[in-house]
Amino acid sequence: MLTSGSALAPFRQHGYPALAASNAISRSAVGVSLVALVWLVKADPGAIGLLFALRAGAGLVFGIPAGLLADRMDRRTLLILANLAAIAIALAAATAAAVGILPQWAILLVALLFGIVDSFQMVSAQAYTYDLVGPLLATSGIAIAAIGVQLGIAIGNLAAGTVVDDY
Repeated sequence: MLTSGSALAPFRQHGYPALAASNAISRSAVGVSLVALVWLVKADPGAIGLLFALRAGAGLVFGIPAGLLADRMDRRTLLILANLAAIAIALAAATAAAVGILPQWAILLVALLFGIVDSFQMVSAQAYTYDLVGPLLATSGIAIAAIGVQLGIAIGNLAAGTVVDDY
């Protein structure tokens, strides 16, 4: 039977604390991007619904291919590549928005691209968690990471909402 101390056992595994922190940080960027994209579509309810559908729907299409790729390549490398892709998309979108050349169709495309990258990030992070902590700690390792992910998204949402509120 697990004790309360053993629930945090994944943190004693080499590499897991860094992975958990990077998951939380990258997911805070997801929270920021969600608020920013909604703000950019100017509160158009149809566009907001489509934005969320594209981002979430990408997981339906790309979740299985992401899992197959995670089974065939180094998961840490895949996670790094997915995070770098998210950074590139964010920088391109922010630059286009700053100079005023980000039409609504492009905002929706950015949401779709983020959704695709999200699929690869989530799959590779969970698989890499298993690699780091092993089968006996996989459930608690993935659960702890999920808590960090949700906390990161909430912090990103709050931070972005506060900034956008000032505009």
